[in-house]
Amino acid sequence: MTVRVDSLRNTLAATIGLLEAVGQEAEDLHVLAYDRKTAAEEAHVAGGSRDYALDTHGDPRAREAFRDLGDQAVKACQILGASAERANRLLRASDDGERLAGKRTTAAVVLADAIAAQARRIADGTFVPVRRLPQPDQGKAWSTLVKSKEHLDDENRRLRNENDRLRAEVERLRRRRAG
Repeated sequence: MTVRVDSLRNTLAATIGLLEAVGQEAEDLHVLAYDRKTAAEEAHVAGGSRDYALDTHGDPRAREAFRDLGDQAVKACQILGASAERANRLLRASDDGERLAGKRTTAAVVLADAIAAQARRIADGTFVPVRRLPQPDQGKAWSTLVKSKEHLDDENRRLRNENDRLRAEVERLRRRRAG
């Protein structure tokens, strides 16, 4: 039976959350399992001398839980990794090197060529970014930008006129004083 895409998405999201939690707690579990200070009493070997071996200190239940968690996590990641590799190989397969239909299916060679061409255009100064999707409120933002530019142009004209008027006034006052 095939898993539904929404069920797969939800399961993956839950698994990611679980793995993040396990990753955060793994260090604490390791300390409980192997740290000498967490042992109730120091372990001794036959003959009475201290045993500094790692497995004789810490909580044996925590050691077993840590080993089991580590083994199962590695196995699960290997299984998931193999399946993901097969899926990615199929998604990126292309006989003619062209882009296949669907999302995220660009052949690696085509993608590498496109990135190299973009880098050449950036270096030449000829790269012009192109919007693939319309931006939200693009028309409103553009009209606001045009109005702002018109307002700035009007303000600049007003300031230039005021500057010219003040220069003329200063020149008139100089002539009056000189003469």
